Amino acid sequence: MIEMRNFVRKILLLASTVMLLPAGARTVTDLFVAEPGELFKIINVDDRRQLTDYIKNMPDTIGIDAPNLMGERSILLYAEDNYMVFHSSNSRTVELALMTRSKKDSVIVVVETYFLPSIDTEISFYDTSWQKLSTDKYFTMPQFSDLLQPSTPDDIQRDLRQKLPYVPIVVNDLGDGDHTTMTVSIALNGALTEADEKLYEPYLQTLTYRWKGNKFKLETK
Repeated sequence: MIEMRNFVRKILLLASTVMLLPAGARTVTDLFVAEPGELFKIINVDDRRQLTDYIKNMPDTIGIDAPNLMGERSILLYAEDNYMVFHSSNSRTVELALMTRSKKDSVIVVVETYFLPSIDTEISFYDTSWQKLSTDKYFTMPQFSDLLQPSTPDDIQRDLRQKLPYVPIVVNDLGDGDHTTMTVSIALNGALTEADEKLYEPYLQTLTYRWKGNKFKLETK
């Protein structure tokens, strides 16, 4: 759970710059309440509304919680007009960000991070009516080899892939700055032994993506 504590600590220390939304646009917390119950079925609409009302009335407050349907506490960790972090359960955190496509149109970026037992992330996109959009239209997830240093020997790449039951991808840093940049990397913590983590960590690389116009594009060095 070290990764989870680091994630929460980072959110609690956020000092972000707000990106202005198109005139008349709803905030991300309005959309959180309006979500039809697929992403946030763990907590009912009334409790979602209570969380967002509280944070709107007490904007300097961080970490508002409410009971969820699993008998745990869900926590609205952080929220502003175009970005929020919701710790839905002990094993899942959801980030929502609004990306502007045009003066009258925005896309909801949903980053779901799971902590069972190793960290893993899923990213998806919705319109502001919560209709799911094609992920490929807005972001291309890098391949396993893309997340390794170009100089990684073939045998190291092959051995690492064989030792991983799946490729644990982590998306970070969407909460920083104006919420238009994110990083993607492989998270070995919890997926391998400590010795293997130390062996393979030097071969990993982090890729940075920035929202440009209407999609996330890879930043080149």
